Amino acid sequence: MAEMMCNYHGDTLQNVSLDIKDKTQESTMRKVLDTNIMVSSSKENKERFKMKISCDEVTKPLWLSKNNSAPERNGATNKFHKVFNDCFIKDEWKSTPSSDIVGVLTEVFNNIEEFRVDTDTHFTEGWMCLIYKKDD
Repeated sequence: MAEMMCNYHGDTLQNVSLDIKDKTQESTMRKVLDTNIMVSSSKENKERFKMKISCDEVTKPLWLSKNNSAPERNGATNKFHKVFNDCFIKDEWKSTPSSDIVGVLTEVFNNIEEFRVDTDTHFTEGWMCLIYKKDD
């Protein structure tokens, strides 16, 4: 069922009416944004957008999110990332070499912000499950 939904969203919905070139799409977006947005950002917000993402900005949403939700295509849930981060913190206290998942994610997000997503990485691939879950 999940594979069927993945194929439907990936092959059908993603490709509907998308026969426009990148430059055409970008110029159309610029035109719409320039003509429809009447409010500009404050100086404070402009400065904020120039700043890189911090580890705290990656950690906070991770801890606020519900456990065992938002699985990646490989099945890893946010609980995996939380446990991985806990192990790193414990190892850091013991001065044991370890992998910093939050640090890695922070670097990845900042890299994407600066250079965009490399289309060869399939980083943005995913699927949406529209099956009802009890208590949701």
